[in-house]
This record gives sequence, structure tokens and C-alpha cells, in this order.
Amino acid sequence: MSDGHPKKEEYRTLISQSAFLFTRLQSLSEQITSAGGSIVIITAESEENLAKTRQASGYTGRAISDPDNAIAGELQRRFGLDIAITPKSGYPNGMAQPAVLVLKSDGTVVYNWAIVPKLVSWSPAASDGSPRE
Repeated sequence: MSDGHPKKEEYRTLISQSAFLFTRLQSLSEQITSAGGSIVIITAESEENLAKTRQASGYTGRAISDPDNAIAGELQRRFGLDIAITPKSGYPNGMAQPAVLVLKSDGTVVYNWAIVPKLVSWSPAASDGSPRE
């Protein structure tokens, strides 16, 4: 499927990391499973909110609700994947930020990526109206 063109590869990478990730995963699902792989999403959402997200997004694949972020901690400990947990209303233990981990069955890490959020404090009432770090 890849023709090796750097701009097309960059575009495909951006799509896979965008807000439309559910759609992209579903389109790759057959290729991944035919190669012997599995896809699972892990979310800090409650089971109830996960059901709503599934309905809104159309995602039908395997998903694990982990509102305690226990899996994020395990992935850090076992594979060094540093998943940021940020405060968010409705998430009593914080919300795990996007990350990707591809493992072989023997535990070898093939690929990992985790977003590194930059905390910015911004208020519309700020005197000059600009964000402050």
C-alpha cells in the first residue's frame, strides 16, 4: 500500500494520529488481523461514556474501559511508554492522553508514541488576551 513517497507517508501518518483515528483503524483492521495482529483501544472513559463514544464514532472494535488508568501505569512500567494523564472534568483519575504501542507476542516493542501535552494557562479575562505559559 505504501509507495514510499515522503509527503504521502507524512499525510498518512497525520491521518492515523488525527481525531479521525477510529475511522482509520477500522480501515486498517483487516490488514492488521490478516497479518496476525490485534487492535485494542484503551480509554479512561467509563463504560457508559465508552458506549456513547462507540455510538457517535461508529467504532466497533475491541475496547477496554480503564477509568483508573491502571493500564497506562503498566505500559510505563513494562515498556517505558510515558502516557500523560491530565485532569479533566468527568474523569476522576484524570484522562490518559493519546498513545500508540505496537508489540510483538514476545513483548518486543515495534513502535511506540505518546503525545506530550504542553500545559498552557489561558483566560479570556487576561489583560492582553494572549495565552500565558
